[in-house]
Amino acid sequence: MLENKIHERLSENFDTLKDFFMKSNLDFGCRYFFIDDLLPEDIAINISNKFPPIENMRFLNSHREKKYTSKDFKKFDRVLEETALALQSKKVIEIIEKITGIKKQVGDQTFYAGGLSSMSYKNFLNPHIDNSHNYQQSHYRTLNLLYYVTQDWTFNDGGHLELWNKSVKNKKIIESSFNRLIIMETNPLSWHSVSHVKNKLRSRNCISNYYFSKISPTSETYSNVTSFNGRPNQIINRIICKIDNSLRQAIRIFNKKGFSKVDLNIKN
Repeated sequence: MLENKIHERLSENFDTLKDFFMKSNLDFGCRYFFIDDLLPEDIAINISNKFPPIENMRFLNSHREKKYTSKDFKKFDRVLEETALALQSKKVIEIIEKITGIKKQVGDQTFYAGGLSSMSYKNFLNPHIDNSHNYQQSHYRTLNLLYYVTQDWTFNDGGHLELWNKSVKNKKIIESSFNRLIIMETNPLSWHSVSHVKNKLRSRNCISNYYFSKISPTSETYSNVTSFNGRPNQIINRIICKIDNSLRQAIRIFNKKGFSKVDLNIKN
């Protein structure tokens, strides 16, 4: 089973991953770690080959982001859903809790804000902090798990994870290399983004998961919508994002779940 292989790989590197995670937020708003060669190469290649084309996915297009997403797993090869679910299986959650020290976490089989994502030429995701809660507003979002599955993806191809400091002026880049899993904290300071994709021929593909907990990551009560910012050179976009964030945060006061299209993986 995939969950066993993931658990084994994390276990092999437990001490290194734990130490890295605990020391990783010196200048940035969240801790993180990554592990390469998460799954055996033949399995990872099969996952990569089964990833759907962007024509079969939903296109998100705004000043905030340009990317393709889907969580309608029944349309695609079963290995994609199996991989996504393995990453939120009980034994994988348990070892990630031990690595991160974050307790009492649960997965989300509706894949709220998760699932499959694909980014083609000139696609991007601007700096943002994630929605603080799950769809039901019952649990805090705690960890973001990003498993990258595009073969032979290089630094020059773009589409890499960027972590920002509190003022969103300085960043560090973590490459979205093939068969790499990145796990990062989500909290009110975890500004992150995806750099513009530069590859004109292929897309950067990812399977994403979130973990949730009833325990606040800050030990304090808080609630925020997904809040965006422009990059340091995008002065006008920064102003637009600030207004946009305030409006959507105000809407949450009257409607906890907002008015956006419900995008969940619903089992029939």
